[in-house]
Amino acid sequence: MAVMRIGRPPRRHAVVWTDELPPSGTLPAGRIDQRQEFEAAGPAPLHEVAAVEFCMPTGPIIPYAMLGGRFRRHNAETLIVEIPEFSAANPIQHQRSVTGSADATHAGGSAEYIPAILKAIERIDRSCRPRGTLTLAAMAHDAFGSSDFSFNVATQLLMSVLQSGCTVEDGARVLDECVERARVHGAGRPSDDRR
Repeated sequence: MAVMRIGRPPRRHAVVWTDELPPSGTLPAGRIDQRQEFEAAGPAPLHEVAAVEFCMPTGPIIPYAMLGGRFRRHNAETLIVEIPEFSAANPIQHQRSVTGSADATHAGGSAEYIPAILKAIERIDRSCRPRGTLTLAAMAHDAFGSSDFSFNVATQLLMSVLQSGCTVEDGARVLDECVERARVHGAGRPSDDRR
């Protein structure tokens, strides 16, 4: 079990959990609402459970996303992403590990960001997608700062952590690469928000 901070605060930074999920934001285990299948040829991941929390202060709107998952291996050359049914209950305040604030941050899933998550996985080279089933197991979003951009970065970072791990030494470089790929692929701008 490990929790580490990576990146270049205050510019952009993240908290990474391996072999555990964050203390809040866990999605209830239950009915799977959606499954998406991708070709995959990558090796087995280093971790079966991981989560990331991403924050990139850029002004009054701070891009933010938290995403975690549980991975089960299989032999087929596919990566199956399972998205659980989200509760329609009132959002629960989520204490951000990355900033310590709970202002306008809601634990639990939001269907609004699922297309960005799936698109980010689709753009990852098949040789870097592990073979198995990834079930989304943790999620949190900000009422103002979350966007397709922030969930694109969080998804890329989560896949990188599952696949090859992450160290404090290479964390800033990996995070920078995720942010740059999100920009290149038109995943929105860091300042895009949902107001």
